[in-house]
Amino acid sequence: MYMGTVPRNSKIVARTHLLMHKSRFSDFSFSPVIPFLIHSSLRATSLSKQPHLWPFVSIVKEAWEKAFIVAKVLCFSHVVDTYLIGPVVTYGPSMLPTMDSTEELYLAEKISTRFSKVACGDIIILSSPEDPRKYITKRVVGMEGDSVTYISNPKSTDTDNKHGMSVVPKGHIWVQGDNIYKSRDSRNFGPVPYGLIRGKIFWKLSGKGFGPFWNK
Repeated sequence: MYMGTVPRNSKIVARTHLLMHKSRFSDFSFSPVIPFLIHSSLRATSLSKQPHLWPFVSIVKEAWEKAFIVAKVLCFSHVVDTYLIGPVVTYGPSMLPTMDSTEELYLAEKISTRFSKVACGDIIILSSPEDPRKYITKRVVGMEGDSVTYISNPKSTDTDNKHGMSVVPKGHIWVQGDNIYKSRDSRNFGPVPYGLIRGKIFWKLSGKGFGPFWNK
């Protein structure tokens, strides 16, 4: 008879067979947790015999924890920017003199606009009806059901063709730039559906006039 030392792994397997044998004479079936415990024990035994891998395992674990934290931060930022508030960079002459033609940074809230809660006088961010990939900044000057009178061609000297009138249909708004001489707006592409509204500017973050931007 061989009287040598029984390997540790053999003891684990022997215990497993014993548990399986006992389970045949009991009311409990063989638990699927046992293979997992065997695998964990074998893996721990394998690592314990290879100390040169310990630093690598520690580095991988630390990298994984940091990556998980970064992923959570990015997900949180995405939710806030998409559904709550987000920064907006504006430029161009269409909103002069209220907003400068050079780049300026604002905050836009996106809660009220998701429920179509806008009013005349609000400065909003919307997807351009002419190019949905492009965002534009305009002022709301008419709500659904309003009759809007506007200057169709402010540069024209012909008074007969200078004024126009439109009734804003349900589910739409009428937007214009404050600088009517340098703005493409509802005078060109008509009323805008609520679904194109992306946010309402409420705070200025850069340049002169830092602070609240309501009722500007």
